[in-house]
Amino acid sequence: MVPDPDLQLQVVVKTLQDAVQPAVPAADRLATEQLALAIATLGMLRSQLPLQRRMVRRLLADHIQLAEAIEASSPAGLGQTIGEARAILADPDAEACEIEACRSHLNQAVSNRLAECGGEGVVLFREAILGLSKPVVDKIRAWFAGAGFEAEATDIKPIEHYL
Repeated sequence: MVPDPDLQLQVVVKTLQDAVQPAVPAADRLATEQLALAIATLGMLRSQLPLQRRMVRRLLADHIQLAEAIEASSPAGLGQTIGEARAILADPDAEACEIEACRSHLNQAVSNRLAECGGEGVVLFREAILGLSKPVVDKIRAWFAGAGFEAEATDIKPIEHYL
């Protein structure tokens, strides 16, 4: 088999549409619905695959910015974790899974810092969190807009706008 994820996804979608979908009894509404969702999800994944690495890199950069703002407001020992995240972001060979693992580690460090501060942390870091969270939320909403769960999808820009 050719190691081309786009082609492989295309083959799976075609198989589901041409062979599996006709075999599912129309009376089985749950199976019909779930199959349609699976096909749509694979289609969304296929369209986003070329953008995945850019997306995870952009999200890591956003989270670094938030961690730096928190560290600047109240030094919290996030410096080493931020440095590690910056190093991954600067590495052109870093794989998407490495970038995501780094982002998860950074988020955990930030969450721990906020938990240490308790309610005081919410006040102390409110501006940084609110100001820097919206771009992240906007990217994630754009990324998943194709799933059709957004009530106000018209206000979402295409994901390419954010990358």
